[in-house]
Amino acid sequence: MLKRILSLLEPVEKKEGIKVTGSIFIVSLLDFVGLASLLPVLYYLLEGGENKIAALYFSVLAFVVIVSKGLVSTLLARYQSKYLLGLYKRLSFRLYSNYYKNGLLFIKEKGYSSLGHSVNFMCYTFSERILAPLMRMAGEVLLIVLVTVALLIYDWRTIVVLYLCFIPFMVIYITVVRNRVKQYGEQEYEAKRQQARIVTDTFRGYTELEINDAFPALQESFLNGVDEVTRNRINMETIQIFPRFLSEFAVIIGMIIMVLLGGENARMLVGIFAVSAFRLLPALRYLLAGYTQIQNALPSFEVIEEGVITNDVTNVQSNVVSLYN
Repeated sequence: MLKRILSLLEPVEKKEGIKVTGSIFIVSLLDFVGLASLLPVLYYLLEGGENKIAALYFSVLAFVVIVSKGLVSTLLARYQSKYLLGLYKRLSFRLYSNYYKNGLLFIKEKGYSSLGHSVNFMCYTFSERILAPLMRMAGEVLLIVLVTVALLIYDWRTIVVLYLCFIPFMVIYITVVRNRVKQYGEQEYEAKRQQARIVTDTFRGYTELEINDAFPALQESFLNGVDEVTRNRINMETIQIFPRFLSEFAVIIGMIIMVLLGGENARMLVGIFAVSAFRLLPALRYLLAGYTQIQNALPSFEVIEEGVITNDVTNVQSNVVSLYN
């Protein structure tokens, strides 16, 4: 997939993409630092409870770190969004121009509404529901690695228990839903495309519909299409709830195990486990949600590849001003 994505990018976008990737890793590092800043507070509250002054100082330090992290992360998120929306703008313009240059026969064959849907909706979907999740997933993977290494150094039991509790659920989730998610995405795309065609044909052929009293038939087709879109969207949203439920269930099981294994250090180990799970499990959960989102949006990727690569018009891009200056 990465190779296919790179084939769609212009040289300037690839260079800018390196900077964006760097900003994602910076956010992950800041998340790790913010998580680490809570550990001294946890220690003085659980193990060194008599030193309340030290706990207070470390609490203030953690507050400053987390607020600073939030501000920097917000600025970097804005920078990442600007890159993704700039890419959407460029691809949308490219598809729009390529479709026009392919001529009237091509436009009539594909359909006005279908081409309009691809230009406006599919490019945005590719940017926000494929590239954006991939970027965030890369950052979450880095955070997972950092937290895993840190916990292995401190007490390997915490991270082993965490993964033993969560990975089986992750494997089950991916195995069960993978094909269904892709199927729901294809069906939803086709239903929305048909909806756009019905609306366009209705307004374009208003006179003929009135003469032949054919509007009720189109109304029925429209409602059937809405039902199809609704059904697929409900199925998708139901599937996306599962990662949260599974992660919460895994945390409860993990905490019980840590209490049994902790011995004299049970309080500290359970505390570290809880703090780590507070940030690590959402990262693991997002990997599942991001995977689901990408699978659902894959039809947009295929539409853009066909429109940009297969039907590319080489002279269009010479008129486009760089979006990243």
